[in-house]
Amino acid sequence: MFVEALLCRYGSCAEVITDGKTEFAGEFHEVLKITLIDHKRTALNHPQAGGLAERAVQTIERSLMNLCEGSETPEKWDVKMPWLIFGYNCSTQASTRMSPYNMLHARHPVIPSAHVHNLSLLIDLNDPAEAEKSALHRAGVAKRSRPLWLAKLYSIVTRCVMLL
Repeated sequence: MFVEALLCRYGSCAEVITDGKTEFAGEFHEVLKITLIDHKRTALNHPQAGGLAERAVQTIERSLMNLCEGSETPEKWDVKMPWLIFGYNCSTQASTRMSPYNMLHARHPVIPSAHVHNLSLLIDLNDPAEAEKSALHRAGVAKRSRPLWLAKLYSIVTRCVMLL
């Protein structure tokens, strides 16, 4: 999964930091060794070592739990998760003043102009309650905007085909 989902799609990284649990040993460690990626481990059962990354995971988890608790179909959490992650990834972080999407792709995500303001407000992971509230709001914005994005994508693809 690591090779297909990350290395082949985004290229290699200098290091991978994991907790000390055994699921990151064996085959995964061998892949890192073969690809010359340094594998660093934090102390076992010490999530504070992950800093902001751990806070981001906690924010997503709490937001997803709240989203499912208020839903008539909580067992469909896997359908809600992509919208939550997309909204989070397109949101500017207080610590970096950039969105995770921008940091990864070196450009801003394409989103409908009516929603740019909703996703450009900072997420401060040092305030878990506010970060969770913001992530839930952004997930809703992302889901409601989907038809607009698909229409724009269809328009772009149609224009490209016509040029051929």
